[in-house]
Amino acid sequence: MTQTTDITTIQPTPGQTNLSVTNRLWLAAMCVANGLPFALAVLLMIMFKRFGLNNSTVTYNISLLCLPWLLRPFCHLLLKKSGWSNDVWLLATELTSIVSLLLISEAIASDLWFTFSMVLLMLLSLSSMLHSIATESLYREITADNSPVMLRPRFIFFHVLSAIFGIGFAVMMAGNIEVLTRNIHYAWTFVFRLVAAVYTLMWLYNLVKIWNRSSASANDPDIHNISDWREMGHAFRLFFGYRSVSIGSLFFIFYLMPLGLTLSVGALFIIDSTHRGGLGLSPQEYALACGTVGVIGIATGSLACMRLLRRYHLSRTIVPLSLSVCVSALAGVVLSHTHPVTLSAVNICMFIAHVAIGMAFTSFIGILSYYSCGKYRPTFFSIGISLAALSLLLSGLYSGSLQRYYGYNTYFVFALMFSAVSPFIAFVLKRYCFRHNK
Repeated sequence: MTQTTDITTIQPTPGQTNLSVTNRLWLAAMCVANGLPFALAVLLMIMFKRFGLNNSTVTYNISLLCLPWLLRPFCHLLLKKSGWSNDVWLLATELTSIVSLLLISEAIASDLWFTFSMVLLMLLSLSSMLHSIATESLYREITADNSPVMLRPRFIFFHVLSAIFGIGFAVMMAGNIEVLTRNIHYAWTFVFRLVAAVYTLMWLYNLVKIWNRSSASANDPDIHNISDWREMGHAFRLFFGYRSVSIGSLFFIFYLMPLGLTLSVGALFIIDSTHRGGLGLSPQEYALACGTVGVIGIATGSLACMRLLRRYHLSRTIVPLSLSVCVSALAGVVLSHTHPVTLSAVNICMFIAHVAIGMAFTSFIGILSYYSCGKYRPTFFSIGISLAALSLLLSGLYSGSLQRYYGYNTYFVFALMFSAVSPFIAFVLKRYCFRHNK
């Protein structure tokens, strides 16, 4: 399969530098709204833990939220067949997310809060997946930029803002209200209403901006490039039918799998009580360590990785960058065996671990962008995202059960040993797919 694009050749296009202030604000609103559901997944883990659920239940159900993302390649055809413009899809999915958040806030106080919450969360995950497709298309239209949206510094910056709000501020707010009212359910009900209110403000701004546009945007032919199911099947055969791409698909499945073992359990480890082997941090301390310091670390790692990918060819960087996948498990090993008593020590470890996480995800997107080429480039990109979601789903489903059985110390050692999969699969990719691109 002939590759026509490479992350090392991606440069900003002239259209990006001539954006009006209103378009910049619109991009900000869209990207923050696009990143907020990902922050809510972490917020929900903390809420479930505060409500007394064990690690097995929390990791299993949070991992199920990856299921709608497995359908992402097929949604290109759905959006095209619907006849709706990207503007309509953007507003419809954001409105669905707002209603879901409000219903979750009401369901928290009911006896069947967990069942209702999971149903609504699946709806929220589905709407966020459709929202991501519409956002990518509108981003390309506004900026006239054909490079991958996820590798633009502006996109990363706005996602950082949404993560700081959704993880840092919201978790800190919930912890403070818990202390003041001594009512956990009220605290988290208030937080979800607050998040829904912020989401509503962004939706209203998007509505006004779209209403005042000269014309509604049509479906982007480059994003919605599949016209029927037969063409969809042809795109899948192309993606998996060549040896180099088949090896790449194994890379997309296994590269991030070690992170699936550590992301959820690592978050629960920080707030779990000390007599269970956790660090015992309060929600406020967690908000500082992961919601602020950690998010800044992810942004730092992402920008550093983007700089490396632009300067050096993938064949030179993929193996060294794959080592970043191992750092999260290594940080878990260090913290679970030392149990530092100072918050500053935890913050340092969290910053280093999250820098590595940012580099791992950005390097994954870089490889995926390299493979996404030709007529079906958006569909190939969505297939890779779906394979990554499958990887995180499979590795996260029973991570909490393994941790409860073996304990944090042994679990993180096992996760560190399993992390060797990422450098190995990166070496295989370099050996068989980049040997002619030194």
